[in-house]
Amino acid sequence: MIRTIRLFLTGLILCVGFAACDKEYSLESGGSPGGTSGGSQSGTAVFTLTGAPGTCTTPIISGNYTVGTAMDASNSIILIVDVTTVGTYTISTGTANGITFSGSGTFTITGSQIITMTASGTPAAAGTFYYGPGTNGCSFPITATVVTGPTAVGTLDCTTAILAGTYTQFIDLNASNTVTIPVNVTTAGSYSITTTATNGCTFSGSGTLALGAQTVVLTGSGTPANSGAVSFPVSFGASSCNFSITFLPGTAPTDFLKCSIDGGAITNFNTNLSGALFAGGFTVQGQSATQDLQVGVTDTNGGTIVTGTYHNLSPTNTTIFCDDQLTNIGSLTPIWSDASATANIFTVNITSITATVVTGTFSGSLTDLTGAGGTKAITNGSFSITY
Repeated sequence: MIRTIRLFLTGLILCVGFAACDKEYSLESGGSPGGTSGGSQSGTAVFTLTGAPGTCTTPIISGNYTVGTAMDASNSIILIVDVTTVGTYTISTGTANGITFSGSGTFTITGSQIITMTASGTPAAAGTFYYGPGTNGCSFPITATVVTGPTAVGTLDCTTAILAGTYTQFIDLNASNTVTIPVNVTTAGSYSITTTATNGCTFSGSGTLALGAQTVVLTGSGTPANSGAVSFPVSFGASSCNFSITFLPGTAPTDFLKCSIDGGAITNFNTNLSGALFAGGFTVQGQSATQDLQVGVTDTNGGTIVTGTYHNLSPTNTTIFCDDQLTNIGSLTPIWSDASATANIFTVNITSITATVVTGTFSGSLTDLTGAGGTKAITNGSFSITY
């Protein structure tokens, strides 16, 4: 309880004292901040991109953007949106420097949510180019670079892939869960491979490859959501194939805390899982192998917390707010927090609350408190905790 109060006070001070900064961009060839033409959107959902019509708020850009190298599933951007009507959506940017970003999905709750858009095409020139999603969106920059060293080229052969480790539903994958895939390399160089996130898991690996026949080893991460046979798509440049894993049936944990960070596989924070239910709020806290996550809702006036949706502290919401922090193991200071001057960028939705059990979901953006200016996009968060 003492730790809960300490974390709450830390989050409250940070929330009140946090000041927003405007990012300054250096314009190179192509584009300008403030939105670009050519974007489109459709669907039944109604939402606004945070930052529109100016620069997108805290975009999270993933992947390498190299001149002459085709985009793949690793090239993506996560943006925060404010949803006023639930439903489906399809959204894309215009094309700049040979690249287009697009994405689709379904919003099931209103408030602060995120969208993930994946790049397609091939960068044509080095420089910074701006992209505007939707018909009245914000803009974000993508910088394409020229690689001085070669990227490995070759052909994967998943038919003789070798699996190692045990695969059981609800049990986290670790360093023992690997797949070894033969590859015939025709151009020596570096490589970075990550499978499509499937059944809550991904496999990844990187390094350098010489010419000729050899193997790459990909290591698993994440938590299998279902049992049975699951096919994992994997790409190595233009070469793609699939390998299959059969997950044994497992027993779902009664209490849990889990989420996806920056679009990755679901991470469980079920180690040392604990929480507190008190007058005016609740917290649930747990650990993964490397990080500590706390999620909660607090009413500073001691009011009763009920089912419903709660957002982070903001100038218009200073009494009831969610209090969420992500900390590296071994550190007493939160590294990422919802302490932001931007309203409603983090959401906790309580779906059930009794005298002993609280369940719900959460998502949004956490801000780097170290001064580095980074963010963490939290999606597919859920919890159930017995007190």
